[in-house]
Amino acid sequence: MEAEQLPGEWKWVRICEIADTTSGGTPSRSHSEYYGGNIPWVKSGELKDNIICSSEESITDLGLRNSNAKLFPKNTVVVALYGATVGRTGILNFDAATNQAVCAVYPRENGFTAKYMFYWLQSIRQYLINMSVGAAQPNISQAIIRTLDFPLAPLAEQERIVAKIEALFSQLEAGVAALRRAQAGLKRYKASLLKAAYEGRLVPQDPSDEPAEVVLRRLGKSPLQDASLPSLPRGWCWVRLGEVTLSMKNGIYKSAEFYANEGTPCLRMYNIEDGLIVWRDIKRMILSDEEIEIYHLEPDDILINRVNSRELVGKAAVIPKGLGTIVYESKNIRLRIERRVISPSFLNFWLGAFGRQYFNFHAQQVVGMASVNQNQIAQMPIPLPPLSEQQRIVAELEQRLTVVAQVEAAIQAALTRSARLRQAILKRAFRGEL
Repeated sequence: MEAEQLPGEWKWVRICEIADTTSGGTPSRSHSEYYGGNIPWVKSGELKDNIICSSEESITDLGLRNSNAKLFPKNTVVVALYGATVGRTGILNFDAATNQAVCAVYPRENGFTAKYMFYWLQSIRQYLINMSVGAAQPNISQAIIRTLDFPLAPLAEQERIVAKIEALFSQLEAGVAALRRAQAGLKRYKASLLKAAYEGRLVPQDPSDEPAEVVLRRLGKSPLQDASLPSLPRGWCWVRLGEVTLSMKNGIYKSAEFYANEGTPCLRMYNIEDGLIVWRDIKRMILSDEEIEIYHLEPDDILINRVNSRELVGKAAVIPKGLGTIVYESKNIRLRIERRVISPSFLNFWLGAFGRQYFNFHAQQVVGMASVNQNQIAQMPIPLPPLSEQQRIVAELEQRLTVVAQVEAAIQAALTRSARLRQAILKRAFRGEL
């Protein structure tokens, strides 16, 4: 780290010149009597650049004595040495022990205040991350912490800087909280918009629209008669998804040797996000013409993810125009729907808004993954308005949700700027510019 020019009475010192550092330890898990005592035991995952007011686990005096764990006093600054939290900081709000992935930094002879060190470590977290080694478990050593160049200001100046940082952070956090509230409000608005759409309250009904049931019966299909389902507006009816589906087919499975840089693009479960096909990290397969014919995707097909984590199984998207010749892999199901009865986008909005609850209830769970099958999808009840009304609903939803997406993007951009502003405040603070 390159040392910058400091204000008058400030000076650069090594951490080891003004502080002691040491890490903790983990009592043997084979001794149950070492755990559940009255000594809080803080692990690296609990460091979140905050004041630590509680711990997930505790140890006993016996566990402390029979391990490398050490008891640190209240107001000790701690920094994470290992894993995804490397470089994260905390201040103990109580006497506590830590595990070996946490380094304690405490001053000699009042060299610095805890909060001054705490905020300074936050200001250099990216440097600490860059200094970490190890792919699976990135880590930094205590030697790196001890040899850091530290901008030591007079104690009175440290207290003034901390007060200024906290005043600015308080203002920043108030703005972030307002943005989070706006995000939550948009989420509620989207939910209410979709609810209104599928209750027939989003667009006006047109008495001249041909009722959905009439169209179904003309095509030899049957509406769903189920008194337990909510009542629908005039001209609507309930139908099982299988009744408006021309075909369903699981995707193609190929072993690794059939994947190549050249070949037919294949959509995987990762290419379905928020009701859309996301063209990212596309894999290609070497396939025969017959396989391409069987597993190709056409515009307005619906792709449903049939195997995933429980919270993601059942996510769906409409295949848009312009993708060319593409296929889909075995963790997905292709629905080719009867477009004389139902709009692909109308069905996709329904699946995104209400399908998750259905799939969560019906999915089978095996070794951390959930799955749904074609029969479960076919049995799913769908509210079916007249086709013309479906098209009006889709147009209204697309218009309103486009505006929502623009506002969401603006909020996310503001949240990103706030994170950068936090770092800018810290950098200015430790250059003596606050």
